[in-house]
Amino acid sequence: MRLKQKIVTILGLITACLFCAQPSPGYIPIGEHILDLMVSHLGNTRGFYVTHATVTGVSGCVASANNGIEGKSWFKLPGMFRSEWSTGESKSKKIYVSSPEGALTIVGNKIVATGESDLMLYKEPLLFRDRNELVARLTNGLGIDASVSSLGRMDDKVAYVVGANYPDLSVSQLWVDKKTFLPLRLLVKQNNNGSTIEARYFKWRKTGRVWFPMRIEVYRDNQPIYTICSRDVREKGSFGSRFFDINSMKQSYRTAEDPYGEKAHKKKNKDDEIQETIEDFKKLYGK
Repeated sequence: MRLKQKIVTILGLITACLFCAQPSPGYIPIGEHILDLMVSHLGNTRGFYVTHATVTGVSGCVASANNGIEGKSWFKLPGMFRSEWSTGESKSKKIYVSSPEGALTIVGNKIVATGESDLMLYKEPLLFRDRNELVARLTNGLGIDASVSSLGRMDDKVAYVVGANYPDLSVSQLWVDKKTFLPLRLLVKQNNNGSTIEARYFKWRKTGRVWFPMRIEVYRDNQPIYTICSRDVREKGSFGSRFFDINSMKQSYRTAEDPYGEKAHKKKNKDDEIQETIEDFKKLYGK
């Protein structure tokens, strides 16, 4: 009898030890704390600029050397962005500028759009180094609920998902790599048409104090629109007083008739919207 009791006791201890050895669910920080860690890992800087090539669709960055559209983008923190490129035989300059004042798209010295381009939303996680400023932008501008967080997985990477309970993809959210605390994925739900804009960030490189993704893929409703292949990143502490001045630029450039005004009021199915987005991108970038 005593032997049986000893055996039962030993088996109980072994079971208890095995149970205690099982991994427990990891602690998931609140969204704002994740964002705080993210901005601190991105690097403290006042601004920087990037030279890059843009390729239609998802393409390897080696191919961009021959097929990409050369351009340059400037990031002034917090929240100011400007991108320029020249395309076509005439090398017509195209400019996109966004700031807290609004946004402008300029083609051939004419203003062709005065609203934020959803194809440029990829820049948002890169434009802030203060948690409160980033939370305000994500909440008010992109509809991301920073009070919600969960763990998710994309390919071979585990990420903190800010704004959603994984695997819910029905709401706007920002994914932050669990290991590096750098942005991994951004999904933005468009209130006007229900479409989803997605940006994915790859090949992070540190230059001076700045971390930047040397490859960015942009999708609309899971359809690839373009890939940005960056070549050089350099810090820049000061900019011209009017470089990001939307109001000043409105006075300097003429307003052209919106070539897509009539189409904006017509109902389109998802496939039409995706194809139109690709065609608009090609027209804007001269491809």
